[in-house]
Amino acid sequence: MSATMNRYEREEFLAAPLTRVWAAISEPAKLKEWFAEPTYSMTPGGEGALRFKFEDGSEGTPPVQVVAVEPPNRFAFRWRSHSADPAKSVAEQANTLVEITLVEEADGTRIRVIESGFEALPDEVRDTALRENAQGWPEVIGNLATYVTRA
Repeated sequence: MSATMNRYEREEFLAAPLTRVWAAISEPAKLKEWFAEPTYSMTPGGEGALRFKFEDGSEGTPPVQVVAVEPPNRFAFRWRSHSADPAKSVAEQANTLVEITLVEEADGTRIRVIESGFEALPDEVRDTALRENAQGWPEVIGNLATYVTRA
């Protein structure tokens, strides 16, 4: 794991086939089971949000814009994971870029998550956004690992 002022990076091995991991991150019904409900189209330029439901019953809906969909190895999106103006698109606000790459290995799949662009965020949220996202990605990847390795 690595986190700097501009970027967070994490790489892990998942004991599941590449096709299963790709389906878990690219199919809305599956993504909703382990992460959040997407309301965007899985095509470059697709816009919408990720609807999170938290343990306390509250919800979060950060806006998302899909950047790249390259089955079965790469999915990238821009999002505003901190306070956002719902009346504006992701492109109209400071945002970060999340790149997820998958590489097939003999006994599973290597996943790499890079989130970059934190330096573009407003000063008052930059450190909090990096810290919270750096704490959140290990949990997210853990949830994905659990989901894709279920029998």
